Amino acid sequence: MDNYYNSVALADRLLQMDTHICGKLRKNRGQPETISNISNSDLEPGETIALHNNRVMVLAWRDKKIVKMITSLHQDKMQTAEVWQKGKNERVSVQKPTCVVAYNNSMNGVDRLDKNIAYYPCVRKSTNWTNKFVLYLFQLCLLNSFILYKARNPQGEHRKFLTFILSVVRSLTTLGHAGPRRREVRKQWVRMQQVRMQEVRRQGVRKQWVRRQEVRRQGVR
Repeated sequence: MDNYYNSVALADRLLQMDTHICGKLRKNRGQPETISNISNSDLEPGETIALHNNRVMVLAWRDKKIVKMITSLHQDKMQTAEVWQKGKNERVSVQKPTCVVAYNNSMNGVDRLDKNIAYYPCVRKSTNWTNKFVLYLFQLCLLNSFILYKARNPQGEHRKFLTFILSVVRSLTTLGHAGPRRREVRKQWVRMQQVRMQEVRRQGVRKQWVRRQEVRRQGVR
């Protein structure tokens, strides 16, 4: 779970509903004082400090900087993970807390999605939140479509996300394959409007004639 939502109180509440969580923890979300006051100078790289109340565990781990985690699913154990390190051409085995490995494996897809969308944003500042929401959904649809396109067409024309976006934009803004169909629909709509206006005129003329006839009858009487 993202650190924006995580807290010790939420973890306890979710456990009552048989739901476990694992994620990063912000300083103002119920961190124990011992964990909250830890700095880089207090831990060596790879060293951890963990506190728990038999239900929820809060952990601080020193990587390049202090990483603070909360979990109701894992124990205070280390696990070997393969990672890339700067200046090396192959993965290196390092020891990480089990909760950190699980979090990275689960959140990588979300982070990768946000990263790909951030390259070509179409969301603009607006006081109307629905505009942002709809544009964000449109971006998700574009990325999902691109992934499916690459899976179906490994040797396809569009190898990059940008070229795929531009092709979609061109197909939506120019008269391509759907052009004749659009023109035909437009002609049908115009004909329907013309027929409707003629009917309105006929009804108007009919009402005027009926009104004149009534006036003449009243005059004869």
